[in-house]
Amino acid sequence: LRQEADQARQSMAERAADSRALITHLGAGVVVFRPDQSIVTANHAARRFFGWPLDDDPGAVPPTPDWQLLREDGARMPRHEVPFERVLATGQPVSDVVAGIRTGDGAAVRWALCNAYPENDTIGGLRHVVFTFVDITSLKQAQQQQRALEQQLSQSHKMEALGTLAGGVAHDFNNILAAILGN
Repeated sequence: LRQEADQARQSMAERAADSRALITHLGAGVVVFRPDQSIVTANHAARRFFGWPLDDDPGAVPPTPDWQLLREDGARMPRHEVPFERVLATGQPVSDVVAGIRTGDGAAVRWALCNAYPENDTIGGLRHVVFTFVDITSLKQAQQQQRALEQQLSQSHKMEALGTLAGGVAHDFNNILAAILGN
C-alpha cells in the first residue's frame, strides 16, 4: 500500500512538472494574479511581452506591473472594462478583449488579445485570476499600414479624378475657343 502511494505521488509530481513546463514554454502569455492584484506566477511569453526578467526559477515572482491598459481607439480603458476587474466583479470568464498595454517606462504600446478566468478554491471562493493573452502587436501595425495605404490610394484616386476633370474642362474650353477663332 505504501509503495502504491509513493508511486501515485511520484506520478502526480511528474504530471505537475509536465504541466508547469508546458505552461512555461507556451507561446501565449499566462499571468496568474491573486485577488489583491499581486502576481503569483508568469510564464516566459508574458515575461518577454512585459520586459520582465526571464527567471528559470518557476517560483520567482515578477515585479508588480506598472502598466496602463488602452482601448482600441487609444483611450485609457476604464476600470470596469479591464478583464481582471471584470472577473473580480462578476466571477465570470472574460474572453477576446483587445487591449493596448503601455508599461510604466513609457515604452511603445503593445497590443494583446486578452482572456481572464477565475480559479476558485474548493468552497467556491476566488483564489486566482488567470490572465492569458496573445501578442497581436504586429497585426495591429500591419492594420495601421494598410489603413495608411488605403488613404494614399484614395488620395491618388481623387487626384486622378481631378486631373480627368481638368482635362475635360480644358478640352471643352479648347473647342469653344476653336469655334470663336473660326468665326
